[in-house]
This record gives sequence, C-alpha cells and structure tokens, in this order.
Amino acid sequence: MAGGEDEEFEAFCRQQLQQLKRLLLTMAFSEVVAEDATQEALCLAYKYWDTIDYPDAWVRTTARRLAIRETQRTRTLVSLQDDWLPDAEDSAFAHWPSIKPDHYPVLEAVRSLPDHQRFVMAYTIRGFEPQEIADELGMNPATVRSHLRHARTKLRDRFSEGGEFFV
Repeated sequence: MAGGEDEEFEAFCRQQLQQLKRLLLTMAFSEVVAEDATQEALCLAYKYWDTIDYPDAWVRTTARRLAIRETQRTRTLVSLQDDWLPDAEDSAFAHWPSIKPDHYPVLEAVRSLPDHQRFVMAYTIRGFEPQEIADELGMNPATVRSHLRHARTKLRDRFSEGGEFFV
C-alpha cells in the first residue's frame, strides 16, 4: 500500500474496531472470539484492501464468518454446559459505557435467540434496515423480516411475563 492508502486504512480501522467488536458481542460471540475475529478481519482487509469495493460490509461479513468458524471449532473441542452464556455481571457488554445495566436482560435475551434471529436482531439493534441486513447476510429481505418478526415475538413473550418490554 502507498502512504495515502495506509492513512486511509488506519482511519478505517479506527472507525471499525469497536463497532465490529460490539456487533459480534451483540450476536452472542464471546469477548475473546469477538476480539480475535475483529482483529483477523481487519488484518485480512489490509491484505486485500486494493481489491475490496465495499470495505464496511466486507469486514463485517468476514468478521462474522470468522467468529462463526471459531465458535464451531471450539464447540467441537469442548462440551458446552447448559449455562454457557455468562451472567449479566460477567457479560461481555458489562463494560460498555453506552449500555446501561437495565438493558442487560434484553441483550441476554437476544443472545438466547437462534442464530439467524440473533444475527438479524443484532444488526437491527446496531441500526441496520432489513434490506441492508439481507445484503449483509445474503438473505432475501422477506426472510430477514420474518426472522425479525419471530425474534421480536420471542422477546416480547419473554418480557411480557415480567411486565417489561424493550424491543
């Protein structure tokens, strides 16, 4: 890379680093997996920088795929217990300054959703529209809306018992 491209890439990394990690954490990947996948995706982006047309989307997709691959590899090595999700006090988002402790139950609920619903809801929480999510995940927009509807129903049912509803 030339000098100007290095500066452009550095600015891109500064912008993406925390956003990418937060997106992966919202998708219920562990903090270690989220950090590793983020770093590896940015390293790969550097390697292929000259050939990437849409770097934001490319790095999100790459990081998500790397996190999935690492999680699948880890699950084959370790037998997971029923309580594999951390408690709210120990959770990966407990140190996020922008997330209030009263939102932890919502994020924990999102983390309990099936994969596609969790991914769609995580992107929605991060401000993506269904068409953008469909493009990111390689799905039909109607499928994204369906996953979102089912996720919201599950979350609504979960919180209607306690009288709270955030989604």
